[in-house]
Amino acid sequence: MSDNSKRYEKDIETAHGNIHCVIEGNGEGLVFLHGALGTGVAHFRDQIGYFSDMYKVIAPDFLGYGKSSRRSSFDGNLYNKDAEDVVELIRKLGLESVNICGFSDGAIVAMIVAQEYPELLNSLTVIGGQAIFDDESYEMNKTFEDLPVPVQTALARHHGDPYWKELIESYLDAQERMHKETGGFMVNHLDRISVPTLIVQGESDPWVDSRHSYHLRDSIGGSQLVFFPDAGHEVQREKPDEFNKLLEDFLLGKN
Repeated sequence: MSDNSKRYEKDIETAHGNIHCVIEGNGEGLVFLHGALGTGVAHFRDQIGYFSDMYKVIAPDFLGYGKSSRRSSFDGNLYNKDAEDVVELIRKLGLESVNICGFSDGAIVAMIVAQEYPELLNSLTVIGGQAIFDDESYEMNKTFEDLPVPVQTALARHHGDPYWKELIESYLDAQERMHKETGGFMVNHLDRISVPTLIVQGESDPWVDSRHSYHLRDSIGGSQLVFFPDAGHEVQREKPDEFNKLLEDFLLGKN
């Protein structure tokens, strides 16, 4: 299309499959990475348009989610593969460096990119993120097995029916293998992260305890931690106006 500031969709071929992206705006790149069982648009619906006035916003669906290619299988290395896909799509979009904002599982992927490919990042924002996959986190993931009907309906809409059921089963199998194989760590070298980093945590987050955010703050040099009162796991969806202002100020002052 002639005006690349308007929202459009693009598939990026990576070593693992086609990654579907929603892209809007021009300028410095800002990549939003969604969480488990979500999509880029679903988890960042209140951010894509807002930030497209200032940035080239890219919201991909991880492999196996939304409009991206199906995975042959989920495995205990899924976050590292997702990170490789993110790096490849950044390069194929012709962006020298970007800002990355990751939510939940997307935060894990974002931190892996930040520690392994620091030259590609201008800044890192983590929402409801964790680097340690402890027993409590593993048990929380099992609640995906009994989701409310409205959530099931949304999953069918985003991922297809009956594929969404297979997606949950595959994801939980991968989480079980990861829990056994990683020794409890999903991001092992937080001290390598050198870009300006903002850590966002909802005070009432039922999925990620505040101890995870303190661990990130203490492990990532120079990072700043901001708590949102009366917010749970999805701060960017529960408090969109406050979150957008925080992220905007952070991005403007990152240098």
